[in-house]
Amino acid sequence: MSDDIIEIKPTLGPVTIDLIALLRKLAGGPKPDPVAVVAKRFVELFAAHGVAVTQIQHFLPQLTLDKVQKPEMLLGALTPDVLEQAAQLFKIRRTWLEGVDNQIYDCAFCYQVPKAFFEELATVPITHEYVPVRGLFCTETLDCRNPTSQPIALVLIEKIRELGDTEIFRYRVFHDDWDWNYPKSRIQLKAMVRVMEQLHLGPVPLDLVKPAIVEQVQEGKMIPRPYLRRAPTSDPSLEDYACTEQEHAQAKECDELPYVQKYIEKENLLEIARQKLFSRR
Repeated sequence: MSDDIIEIKPTLGPVTIDLIALLRKLAGGPKPDPVAVVAKRFVELFAAHGVAVTQIQHFLPQLTLDKVQKPEMLLGALTPDVLEQAAQLFKIRRTWLEGVDNQIYDCAFCYQVPKAFFEELATVPITHEYVPVRGLFCTETLDCRNPTSQPIALVLIEKIRELGDTEIFRYRVFHDDWDWNYPKSRIQLKAMVRVMEQLHLGPVPLDLVKPAIVEQVQEGKMIPRPYLRRAPTSDPSLEDYACTEQEHAQAKECDELPYVQKYIEKENLLEIARQKLFSRR
């Protein structure tokens, strides 16, 4: 059948309307096969984390090469157990993997509950091999005096293993709508980062992305790996905004440090962070 909405049929009249094609175009084209979507997302899930289709067997040995070489063969191997293992491996929502919705992650929340941030951080092994907390922003520089919106997405990363020279991570994203131009949001962020600095947990590097990326990451609808630098530097970094000039040569907005320290003391945040991060280790 033709996909053209208007068909020329001289024997039946000059012009007729193909209603099936019209409905198809109004609906955005042919609907994808919901079963095929599962196989497509399964492969995309691994690829988005840096795992080639031929390497999936490193994580799921039952998916040998003969089972991943064609979509129809992969579909036959995607049992409920395999789907659950993949979802748990990357800490993503199985409903996304099954094609039910478009939200990849169950997001974490910690705005106005800073101890929840350290509870989440406590689930990630503390190591000096990599930086466990990363930020995505979209405004070139952060400036507390700038009245325009300056959104930030916070991401936790956890190393799963190495494949050759490639490090494979999984991610935990925060749904909180952090905005640097909003004082309550900014002071809490600075306080959490200052406590991390005091506990020698590493910097919080910032990666510059487009605003739409920040929004999609905050909503749990995007795997952040492509937007995080493989070898993060501390310039720019959030701790620059949470330290004195004596502590960091790149210190900025030092005039807000008294408010940051007051927040830390009010929430007893340093002691809470110690308890959350080190009592279970």
